[in-house]
Amino acid sequence: MSNRSILRQYPELRHGGWREIAVPNHLKAQFPGPASRIKKFLVSRSYSVQVYYNETDWGQVIHLLVRRHDQLPIRSWTALQEIKDDICGPESTAIEVFPARSDLVDQANLYHLWVLPPDMRLPFGLHMDTGGLVGS
Repeated sequence: MSNRSILRQYPELRHGGWREIAVPNHLKAQFPGPASRIKKFLVSRSYSVQVYYNETDWGQVIHLLVRRHDQLPIRSWTALQEIKDDICGPESTAIEVFPARSDLVDQANLYHLWVLPPDMRLPFGLHMDTGGLVGS
């Protein structure tokens, strides 16, 4: 899907926002297992997001698989933060994993965010109100 084809199909996205659409047939054909687990498929003017729900020892974790329509890398932390805020809420906490080389899967410009259960807080991070790092 290109930005132009998305905007032709969904002209209301020219002004921003997200639209939930059916999982595209090419994804169903190419990745039948993973595509069957997609709970929502969302598009904006520049991005598509596949939403999965994973049950973990921590509770339900929402997995956001994010991709630009033009297949280019996402070079903006702010863009990923806004996508997380738009889909899961501004007070949700998400993590991105940089795995051990032996666990690395890097086949395309896909970005994975895992949104933690609402009552879970990370024991580390930046906290501007305290002026420093927690957990260091």
